[in-house]
Amino acid sequence: PSIGLNFEKTKMALSRFNPVLNGNSKDIYERYDHTVGTRTQLQPEENPQFNSLWIWEEQSSLAVYTFSAIIQNDAFDKVYNAIIRWRDFRFRIFGEGILVGIIVGCVISSFRWALEKAEISRQVLYQYLKTNSILITVFWFLGLLAISSFLTYLGRKEPMASGSGIPQVKGVIAGQMKTNWLKILIVKFIGGVVAIGSGLSLGREGPSVQLGAVVGQGVSRNLTRTRMEEKYLMTSGSSAGLAAAFNAPLAGVIFALEELHKNFSSVALTSAVAAALSATFVSQEIFGDYPVFQFPELLTFPLS
Repeated sequence: PSIGLNFEKTKMALSRFNPVLNGNSKDIYERYDHTVGTRTQLQPEENPQFNSLWIWEEQSSLAVYTFSAIIQNDAFDKVYNAIIRWRDFRFRIFGEGILVGIIVGCVISSFRWALEKAEISRQVLYQYLKTNSILITVFWFLGLLAISSFLTYLGRKEPMASGSGIPQVKGVIAGQMKTNWLKILIVKFIGGVVAIGSGLSLGREGPSVQLGAVVGQGVSRNLTRTRMEEKYLMTSGSSAGLAAAFNAPLAGVIFALEELHKNFSSVALTSAVAAALSATFVSQEIFGDYPVFQFPELLTFPLS
Protein backbone atom coordinates (compact mmCIF):
# COMPACT_ATOMS: atom_id res chain seq x y z
CA PRO A 1 0.00 0.00 0.00
CA SER A 2 1.27 3.45 -0.89
CA ILE A 3 0.78 5.27 2.40
CA GLY A 4 2.23 8.76 2.51
CA LEU A 5 5.17 9.16 4.85
CA ASN A 6 6.95 12.01 6.46
CA PHE A 7 10.65 11.27 6.14
CA GLU A 8 11.62 12.53 9.58
CA LYS A 9 8.82 10.51 11.22
CA THR A 10 10.00 7.47 9.32
CA LYS A 11 13.52 7.87 10.64
CA MET A 12 12.17 8.28 14.15
CA ALA A 13 9.99 5.20 13.77
CA LEU A 14 12.84 3.14 12.38
CA SER A 15 15.01 4.17 15.30
CA ARG A 16 12.68 2.10 17.48
CA PHE A 17 14.17 -0.90 15.77
CA ASN A 18 17.73 0.32 16.22
CA PRO A 19 18.84 -2.92 17.96
CA VAL A 20 17.45 -4.91 15.04
CA LEU A 21 19.62 -3.05 12.57
CA ASN A 22 22.77 -3.54 14.63
CA GLY A 23 22.53 -0.05 16.06
CA ASN A 24 22.74 1.70 12.67
CA SER A 25 19.72 3.93 12.03
CA LYS A 26 21.19 5.34 8.79
CA ASP A 27 20.80 2.24 6.69
CA ILE A 28 17.96 2.74 4.22
CA TYR A 29 14.74 4.73 4.45
CA GLU A 30 11.91 4.97 1.95
CA ARG A 31 9.62 7.95 1.50
CA TYR A 32 6.34 8.15 -0.42
CA ASP A 33 5.54 11.49 -1.97
CA HIS A 34 1.82 12.43 -1.90
CA THR A 35 2.02 15.20 -4.45
CA VAL A 36 3.61 13.40 -7.38
CA GLY A 37 2.60 9.86 -6.36
CA THR A 38 6.13 8.49 -6.58
CA ARG A 39 8.40 6.98 -4.03
CA THR A 40 11.94 8.10 -3.30
CA GLN A 41 14.57 5.89 -1.80
CA LEU A 42 17.24 7.49 0.33
CA GLN A 43 20.37 5.50 1.11
CA PRO A 44 22.73 7.63 3.21
CA GLU A 45 25.42 4.97 3.32
CA GLU A 46 26.04 1.49 1.93
CA ASN A 47 25.23 -1.46 4.10
CA PRO A 48 26.74 -4.69 2.71
CA GLN A 49 24.48 -6.87 4.84
CA PHE A 50 21.32 -6.18 2.87
CA ASN A 51 20.32 -4.42 -0.35
CA SER A 52 17.06 -2.66 0.39
CA LEU A 53 14.52 -2.18 3.14
CA TRP A 54 11.20 -0.53 2.44
CA ILE A 55 9.09 0.46 5.41
CA TRP A 56 5.97 2.40 6.16
CA GLU A 57 4.15 3.59 9.25
CA GLU A 58 0.59 2.56 9.97
CA GLN A 59 -1.01 5.75 11.25
CA SER A 60 -3.56 4.02 13.48
CA SER A 61 -1.12 2.16 15.71
CA LEU A 62 2.20 3.85 14.86
CA ALA A 63 3.65 0.40 14.24
CA VAL A 64 6.47 -0.05 11.75
CA TYR A 65 6.21 -2.88 9.24
CA THR A 66 8.58 -4.15 6.63
CA PHE A 67 7.17 -3.80 3.12
CA SER A 68 9.84 -5.55 1.10
CA ALA A 69 13.36 -6.66 1.78
CA ILE A 70 16.21 -8.47 0.12
CA ILE A 71 18.07 -10.36 2.81
CA GLN A 72 21.52 -11.78 2.30
CA ASN A 73 22.05 -13.84 5.46
CA ASP A 74 20.18 -15.81 8.12
CA ALA A 75 20.62 -13.19 10.84
CA PHE A 76 18.80 -10.51 8.88
CA ASP A 77 16.18 -13.03 7.85
CA LYS A 78 15.40 -13.51 11.56
CA VAL A 79 15.31 -9.75 12.07
CA TYR A 80 12.99 -9.33 9.08
CA ASN A 81 10.61 -11.96 10.46
CA ALA A 82 10.72 -10.37 13.91
CA ILE A 83 9.67 -6.99 12.53
CA ILE A 84 6.80 -8.18 10.34
CA ARG A 85 5.56 -10.43 13.14
CA TRP A 86 6.00 -7.85 15.89
CA ARG A 87 2.80 -8.83 17.71
CA ASP A 88 3.76 -12.50 17.77
CA PHE A 89 7.22 -11.47 18.93
CA ARG A 90 5.77 -9.69 21.97
CA PHE A 91 3.84 -12.78 23.03
CA ARG A 92 6.91 -14.96 22.47
CA ILE A 93 9.21 -12.73 24.49
CA PHE A 94 6.62 -12.79 27.29
CA GLY A 95 6.67 -16.59 27.34
CA GLU A 96 10.45 -16.66 27.20
CA GLY A 97 10.52 -14.21 30.09
CA ILE A 98 8.57 -16.73 32.18
CA LEU A 99 11.01 -19.47 31.16
CA VAL A 100 14.00 -17.31 32.09
CA GLY A 101 12.37 -16.40 35.40
CA ILE A 102 11.83 -20.03 36.38
CA ILE A 103 15.43 -20.98 35.57
CA VAL A 104 16.84 -17.89 37.30
CA GLY A 105 14.61 -18.60 40.31
CA CYS A 106 16.16 -22.05 40.64
CA VAL A 107 19.72 -20.74 40.21
CA ILE A 108 19.36 -17.83 42.65
CA SER A 109 17.51 -20.00 45.18
CA SER A 110 20.44 -22.42 45.08
CA PHE A 111 22.78 -19.44 45.51
CA ARG A 112 20.81 -18.18 48.51
CA TRP A 113 20.67 -21.63 50.07
CA ALA A 114 24.44 -22.07 49.74
CA LEU A 115 25.05 -18.63 51.28
CA GLU A 116 22.76 -19.36 54.21
CA LYS A 117 24.48 -22.69 54.89
CA ALA A 118 27.90 -21.00 54.66
CA GLU A 119 26.79 -18.30 57.11
CA ILE A 120 25.57 -20.88 59.63
CA SER A 121 28.82 -22.82 59.30
CA ARG A 122 30.84 -19.63 59.75
CA GLN A 123 29.01 -18.74 62.97
CA VAL A 124 29.61 -22.23 64.35
CA LEU A 125 33.28 -21.91 63.42
CA TYR A 126 33.62 -18.55 65.19
CA GLN A 127 32.12 -20.02 68.36
CA TYR A 128 34.58 -22.89 68.09
CA LEU A 129 37.51 -20.50 67.64
CA LYS A 130 36.57 -18.60 70.83
CA THR A 131 36.86 -21.69 72.99
CA ASN A 132 39.99 -23.28 71.55
CA SER A 133 43.69 -22.53 71.36
CA ILE A 134 45.28 -19.79 69.34
CA LEU A 135 46.73 -22.41 66.99
CA ILE A 136 43.25 -23.10 65.57
CA THR A 137 42.84 -19.38 64.89
CA VAL A 138 46.16 -19.34 63.02
CA PHE A 139 44.98 -22.20 60.83
CA TRP A 140 41.76 -20.29 60.14
CA PHE A 141 43.71 -17.25 58.93
CA LEU A 142 45.80 -19.52 56.73
CA GLY A 143 42.54 -20.85 55.34
CA LEU A 144 41.43 -17.28 54.58
CA LEU A 145 44.68 -16.72 52.66
CA ALA A 146 43.94 -19.86 50.64
CA ILE A 147 40.43 -18.58 49.93
CA SER A 148 41.79 -15.24 48.71
CA SER A 149 44.26 -17.03 46.44
CA PHE A 150 41.44 -19.15 45.03
CA LEU A 151 39.30 -16.06 44.36
CA THR A 152 42.25 -14.37 42.66
CA TYR A 153 42.63 -17.42 40.42
CA LEU A 154 38.94 -17.31 39.49
CA GLY A 155 39.21 -13.59 38.69
CA ARG A 156 42.13 -14.20 36.35
CA LYS A 157 40.42 -17.22 34.81
CA GLU A 158 37.30 -15.23 33.95
CA PRO A 159 37.78 -11.45 34.36
CA MET A 160 34.18 -10.76 33.32
CA ALA A 161 33.01 -12.51 36.50
CA SER A 162 34.99 -10.25 38.83
CA GLY A 163 33.48 -7.47 40.89
CA SER A 164 29.76 -7.03 41.35
CA GLY A 165 29.03 -7.96 37.73
CA ILE A 166 26.55 -5.14 37.08
CA PRO A 167 28.94 -3.01 34.94
CA GLN A 168 29.68 -6.10 32.83
CA VAL A 169 25.97 -6.69 32.29
CA LYS A 170 25.54 -3.06 31.23
CA GLY A 171 28.41 -3.41 28.76
CA VAL A 172 27.00 -6.59 27.21
CA ILE A 173 23.50 -5.11 26.83
CA ALA A 174 25.02 -2.00 25.24
CA GLY A 175 26.91 -4.21 22.79
CA GLN A 176 30.34 -3.12 24.01
CA MET A 177 31.39 -6.39 25.67
CA LYS A 178 31.22 -10.08 24.87
CA THR A 179 30.92 -12.83 27.43
CA ASN A 180 30.94 -16.60 27.74
CA TRP A 181 27.66 -17.02 29.61
CA LEU A 182 28.24 -20.59 30.83
CA LYS A 183 31.74 -19.88 32.12
CA ILE A 184 30.58 -16.77 33.96
CA LEU A 185 27.63 -18.67 35.44
CA ILE A 186 29.89 -21.32 36.95
CA VAL A 187 32.67 -18.98 38.10
CA LYS A 188 30.31 -16.37 39.53
CA PHE A 189 28.27 -18.94 41.43
CA ILE A 190 31.28 -20.66 43.00
CA GLY A 191 33.21 -17.45 43.61
CA GLY A 192 30.20 -15.70 45.14
CA VAL A 193 29.48 -18.54 47.55
CA VAL A 194 33.14 -18.77 48.61
CA ALA A 195 33.66 -15.01 48.95
CA ILE A 196 30.42 -14.11 50.73
CA GLY A 197 30.32 -17.35 52.69
CA SER A 198 33.82 -16.81 54.09
CA GLY A 199 32.76 -13.49 55.60
CA LEU A 200 34.09 -10.93 53.12
CA SER A 201 32.30 -7.61 53.07
CA LEU A 202 30.19 -8.38 50.02
CA GLY A 203 26.52 -8.64 49.14
CA ARG A 204 24.46 -10.84 46.84
CA GLU A 205 22.83 -8.09 44.78
CA GLY A 206 25.50 -7.81 42.08
CA PRO A 207 26.16 -11.54 41.71
CA SER A 208 22.41 -12.24 41.52
CA VAL A 209 21.94 -9.65 38.77
CA GLN A 210 24.82 -11.04 36.72
CA LEU A 211 23.77 -14.66 37.27
CA GLY A 212 20.28 -13.80 36.06
CA ALA A 213 21.63 -11.93 33.04
CA VAL A 214 23.87 -14.78 31.89
CA VAL A 215 20.99 -17.24 32.30
CA GLY A 216 18.91 -15.02 30.02
CA GLN A 217 21.79 -14.88 27.56
CA GLY A 218 22.15 -18.65 27.69
CA VAL A 219 18.44 -19.16 26.94
CA SER A 220 18.74 -16.78 24.00
CA ARG A 221 21.81 -18.55 22.63
CA ASN A 222 20.29 -22.02 22.99
CA LEU A 223 17.10 -20.89 21.26
CA THR A 224 19.18 -19.13 18.52
CA ARG A 225 17.46 -15.79 19.03
CA THR A 226 18.47 -12.45 17.53
CA ARG A 227 20.70 -9.90 19.22
CA MET A 228 17.64 -7.74 19.93
CA GLU A 229 15.85 -10.60 21.67
CA GLU A 230 18.97 -11.47 23.64
CA LYS A 231 19.01 -7.98 25.13
CA TYR A 232 15.41 -8.36 26.26
CA LEU A 233 16.12 -11.77 27.81
CA MET A 234 19.22 -10.50 29.60
CA THR A 235 17.19 -7.64 31.03
CA SER A 236 14.51 -10.12 32.08
CA GLY A 237 17.13 -12.37 33.68
CA SER A 238 18.63 -9.47 35.62
CA SER A 239 15.17 -8.50 36.85
CA ALA A 240 14.49 -12.09 37.91
CA GLY A 241 17.88 -12.39 39.63
CA LEU A 242 17.34 -9.36 41.86
CA ALA A 243 13.71 -10.32 42.52
CA ALA A 244 14.62 -13.85 43.62
CA ALA A 245 17.57 -12.68 45.71
CA PHE A 246 15.52 -10.31 47.88
CA ASN A 247 11.95 -11.50 47.34
CA ALA A 248 11.25 -8.13 45.69
CA PRO A 249 9.84 -8.44 42.15
CA LEU A 250 8.97 -4.76 41.74
CA ALA A 251 12.48 -3.67 42.75
CA GLY A 252 13.94 -6.17 40.27
CA VAL A 253 11.84 -4.82 37.39
CA ILE A 254 12.58 -1.15 38.10
CA PHE A 255 16.29 -1.78 38.56
CA ALA A 256 16.62 -3.80 35.35
CA LEU A 257 14.74 -1.30 33.19
CA GLU A 258 16.22 1.85 34.68
CA GLU A 259 19.82 0.81 35.27
CA LEU A 260 20.45 -1.84 32.60
CA HIS A 261 18.05 -1.62 29.67
CA LYS A 262 17.59 2.18 29.84
CA ASN A 263 14.20 1.78 28.17
CA PHE A 264 10.62 1.44 29.42
CA SER A 265 9.12 -0.06 26.25
CA SER A 266 6.13 -2.36 26.59
CA VAL A 267 8.10 -5.38 25.37
CA ALA A 268 10.92 -4.90 27.88
CA LEU A 269 8.44 -4.20 30.67
CA THR A 270 6.23 -7.25 30.11
CA SER A 271 9.14 -9.67 29.76
CA ALA A 272 10.90 -8.24 32.84
CA VAL A 273 7.70 -8.42 34.93
CA ALA A 274 7.02 -11.99 33.77
CA ALA A 275 10.56 -13.06 34.66
CA ALA A 276 10.57 -11.30 38.04
CA LEU A 277 7.22 -12.76 39.12
CA SER A 278 8.21 -16.26 37.98
CA ALA A 279 11.53 -16.11 39.83
CA THR A 280 9.86 -14.73 42.96
CA PHE A 281 7.30 -17.55 42.86
CA VAL A 282 10.10 -20.13 42.74
CA SER A 283 12.05 -18.52 45.58
CA GLN A 284 8.95 -18.19 47.75
CA GLU A 285 8.15 -21.85 47.24
CA ILE A 286 11.61 -22.69 48.60
CA PHE A 287 12.19 -20.05 51.30
CA GLY A 288 8.65 -18.99 52.13
CA ASP A 289 6.77 -15.72 51.68
CA TYR A 290 8.52 -13.37 54.09
CA PRO A 291 10.78 -10.32 53.77
CA VAL A 292 14.49 -10.98 53.42
CA PHE A 293 15.32 -8.07 55.72
CA GLN A 294 13.26 -8.07 58.91
CA PHE A 295 13.39 -5.41 61.64
CA PRO A 296 11.36 -6.77 64.55
CA GLU A 297 12.44 -4.01 66.92
CA LEU A 298 10.81 -1.27 64.84
CA LEU A 299 7.26 -0.24 65.66
CA THR A 300 4.63 -0.64 62.97
CA PHE A 301 3.58 2.68 61.47
CA PRO A 302 -0.16 3.22 62.10
CA LEU A 303 -2.38 3.21 59.02
CA SER A 304 -5.02 5.46 60.55
